[in-house]
Amino acid sequence: MMKMHRGNMRKLLPEETWTMEEYEKFISVFDVRTEEGMAFEMLYWTGIRVGELLGLLYQDVNIESGIININKSFQVVAGEGKFVNTKTVASNRMITMPEFLVNELNEYIHSHVNQSPDKRLFCFTDRRLAYHLNHGIEQTGVKKIQLHRIRQSHEKMLEAIGVPSYERWERLGTLRMNWQYVEAYGDHVPKKRVAVKLLNEIHTEQKMKKEVLRNGK
Repeated sequence: MMKMHRGNMRKLLPEETWTMEEYEKFISVFDVRTEEGMAFEMLYWTGIRVGELLGLLYQDVNIESGIININKSFQVVAGEGKFVNTKTVASNRMITMPEFLVNELNEYIHSHVNQSPDKRLFCFTDRRLAYHLNHGIEQTGVKKIQLHRIRQSHEKMLEAIGVPSYERWERLGTLRMNWQYVEAYGDHVPKKRVAVKLLNEIHTEQKMKKEVLRNGK
């Protein structure tokens, strides 16, 4: 019988990723209407790869449906930035964003003058983003992690809030499947997607906790 599987990844240690509380502390020193602030929000709450984030064009975002279209990546090779294919075929995917992130991204987009469909949403490199990551870590005192570990932090959060394996891998672009799998496991593939609902709920819960702490002081 065929089994659902994904790319080989070792189990991450707690010190290699952030909890949601650590991420919230980190992002508190950024304005999410800025490029770097919104970039970190996208990385943490969608789990997209850094190259996929940097490859996003305005035309890849549908605010009305809350969906982003991942269909390419952006890399700097020999000092020149260029678009390349995504890591795998499964990496080409549509990701539905939680409502609060859609609202943040909409505000970010409307704060920028140049919204040409073929323009990049984030006009910087991974090196610059890594600089802002380290600066935020220094300011907040959260543990130091690598830039690509924000994606793994998202994955661990999805697992912690109860998002099924299939949906997690589907959103992260790590799912490998073929017609034999569909034939053998079609009845067991979850038809209802729950990630967006759960992400909205946990974000609201975290926001309420912060309000209680703020009012209690």
